Amino acid sequence: MNNKFFVLLISALLLVITFAQLEEQSVIALRDVEAAKNTVQKQKLAAENATNLQQANEVVKKTQDAKSLALEATTTAKRADKEQKNIIEISRKAIEYNEKQIKDSKEALEKADTDDNKQTQKEAIEKANKSIEMLNQMIQNYTEISQRLTLYSQKVQSISDEVVKASDEVLQIASQKIEKFIAEEEAKKAEEAKKTEEAKKSEKAKKIEDKKTENNTTGSIVNINPSSAKAIQFALAFTSILLVF
Repeated sequence: MNNKFFVLLISALLLVITFAQLEEQSVIALRDVEAAKNTVQKQKLAAENATNLQQANEVVKKTQDAKSLALEATTTAKRADKEQKNIIEISRKAIEYNEKQIKDSKEALEKADTDDNKQTQKEAIEKANKSIEMLNQMIQNYTEISQRLTLYSQKVQSISDEVVKASDEVLQIASQKIEKFIAEEEAKKAEEAKKTEEAKKSEKAKKIEDKKTENNTTGSIVNINPSSAKAIQFALAFTSILLVF
């Protein structure tokens, strides 16, 4: 068994150990994408019933998070499926390599001119046959898991496509609501600013009117004073005349 085959065999065996982990990752991916689908369904209702900007923004965030989760789940499931296929492919290549080794060893055995050489070729054939048997058994044992991983990947991809499509619809609804709420807030602010400006103008007009009233009152007082002074002067003059007589 040369180094090349040894590397192939060890690689295959090491990858086999990861089958359980790959299946666990696929199960989690399926669970995540189903959770994302459930979230998007809820957020569609939330988007339709949103009554303010905060609620609409929350819908956007939760929907975007769910969409990202679905896409990540798809990547995970595809990667697991790809890795398990690599395991099978490496194992099959190892079988092909061993079959070639057996063929070469048989040819060498026929040409061997010493007992040692014959024994070496016989041992090589025996080892190659055992490796082929082991690899075939491994492929057989993990065929069911391999099929499950492929089904997981396909199912996750299908649900993820639904999530992406549904999330885009929800985001559109939420965006329209956000535009509506922003427009309403801007209109409300404009109305409040208008009322404030009108109140300022009204207050200014009132002050001007009060000033006019004050000026008119002062003018009346000034007009009365000269008349009063003449009356007093007349009274004093009349009194002086009486005193003479």
